[in-house]
Amino acid sequence: MISVTIPGQPVAQGRPRATARGGFVRMYDPKKSGDWKKKAALLMKAAMKGKPPLDEPLSLDVVFRYAQKPHAYRTKRPDLDNLLKAVMDAGNGILWADDSCVAQIYASKIGGVSDPSVMITVEPVDIVLGALI
Repeated sequence: MISVTIPGQPVAQGRPRATARGGFVRMYDPKKSGDWKKKAALLMKAAMKGKPPLDEPLSLDVVFRYAQKPHAYRTKRPDLDNLLKAVMDAGNGILWADDSCVAQIYASKIGGVSDPSVMITVEPVDIVLGALI
């Protein structure tokens, strides 16, 4: 099992931006989500302690923690799927070989904490598929 906490306000994956130069269109990350993913990638690398990315079916558990009151599940923006997209992109090639390795996800947004952060736990899936079919 690998656990990593990204301190600070959770940041969702922003809509890609485009620019044209020399007749070519270039897509890029908005600054806010790009900066968050760089910070997350550094902390993820440290959590891996030099081990290679996991290349097997994985279970991902993510808790997005906000300082807003009251202590409850957060139902305001950003959307949970956009928050997860930022985590999945940041972990590519670091926590997992490719985000397609993530076979199971548990995620929640909560408020009312004193220290906003994103708490991530990754572990190999340990389920016999016969029980699910």
